[in-house]
Amino acid sequence: MPFSCNTSRVIPLALILCGAALTNCTSRKPEKAAPAPTASAPASPDEFDRQLERAAAEALTGQEGACLVMDPRTGRIRAVVNPRLAFEQAFPPGSTVKAFTALTALRLGVIDAESRTQCKEKFSRLGFEIVCSHPKSKSPFNLTQAIAYSCNYFFATVGERLSEDAFNSTLASFGFGERTGVNAAGESTGTLKRGVMTVKDPLGEGDHLVVTPLQLIAGYSALVNGGRLFKPRIAGSAGFNGEKKAEINITDSQRAVILEGMRGAVRYGTAARAKLDTLPIYTFGKTGTSTSSNGFRPNGWFVGFAVAPAAGIDPEPEAVSLAVLVFLKNARGSDSAEASRHVFEEYAKQVVGVQDTGFRIQDSGLRIQDTGFRSEDTGFRIQDTGFRSEDTGFRNKDTGFRSEDSGFRNKDTGFGIQDSGFRIQDSGFRSEDTGFRSEDSGFRIRWARQSIIN
Repeated sequence: MPFSCNTSRVIPLALILCGAALTNCTSRKPEKAAPAPTASAPASPDEFDRQLERAAAEALTGQEGACLVMDPRTGRIRAVVNPRLAFEQAFPPGSTVKAFTALTALRLGVIDAESRTQCKEKFSRLGFEIVCSHPKSKSPFNLTQAIAYSCNYFFATVGERLSEDAFNSTLASFGFGERTGVNAAGESTGTLKRGVMTVKDPLGEGDHLVVTPLQLIAGYSALVNGGRLFKPRIAGSAGFNGEKKAEINITDSQRAVILEGMRGAVRYGTAARAKLDTLPIYTFGKTGTSTSSNGFRPNGWFVGFAVAPAAGIDPEPEAVSLAVLVFLKNARGSDSAEASRHVFEEYAKQVVGVQDTGFRIQDSGLRIQDTGFRSEDTGFRIQDTGFRSEDTGFRNKDTGFRSEDSGFRNKDTGFGIQDSGFRIQDSGFRSEDTGFRSEDSGFRIRWARQSIIN
């Protein structure tokens, strides 16, 4: 869901602070601002990769599995732990296949973004039975919610309406059933069987489709980046140019609804336990739990993505800058999502912590574009404060400063919009420039570190 801001709180806060600033300016000259805190130097690209690999290794501590970190914009593998498993062994993808089931259904017109199905908690057909593990819902799920909660009933009923040719064509276009072409020996082709589709296949169960972790992260990266399937490469960052294998047709609306469902998985669905949405980056992903090849113990999958903070909450394909896949044996998808947090934390530390100015629109998930509040000549500047909307004593609802009953009123005070040194013109509280800016002020409030929870 898009982030929003309650301007009824922001503007009164700003007005009272500006009033204080004007009073201050009448008695003395503006003081020079204290220097901004010094930020640590960013890691070099190759050092950044090494840090991601260390985090990936930590993600697998005490567990058998594999972890891959890739740049989805180029196919460059930034880190891999247990490459033999990641490249050479194939497994049923479990519910991670549901994104491709959804895409097939959208292409055929079987469903659209608003199609709804009431989950009956269990699906049974022709000797096959599968239950839903998400919370019971009295309301029918749309596609976004079905992806977020990984509703087996929703996708089984959708899968029944897909033709095998259409489903297999979608899977093959994303590289399943053939080698990715990675520059490493021993890569498996996985399996994409034809002529044997059953109701289990759109759910990622059975042996119709088995995939390597490398195939899955490459296929998902193409889904997320707008349809560019790259040949994965283990390489350093210097001079690297991705090699595109194929261009897949994905419309903006198809991509958007699937990514919204993946964001839901992180925020309230199957990956919520990992609390990736509390990090100061925008993350989304899909879990999967599949039966192992011996049919006894489950395997857990999670493939997730991160967006550089400045890209906002509706990222363009080029803005999605990190792909992470965690595969764990004898585990569930939610376990893999939790393990992936090590890598996303390291990524957030590097891309956000480098410019540690405190409040950033990127950090909080808050996007404010046009509040109409800008101060150009008041001597008032807000750069970095510790003010938190959720825990401060300064609240519009419970302070003496009230827009409806205070003496500080636009209509009857000397602090007027039209006749004072303080003017409100267009926007300053902006995602692209930190906001509430004044180029010539001496009154500054510095941020310790701001966090506004969406």
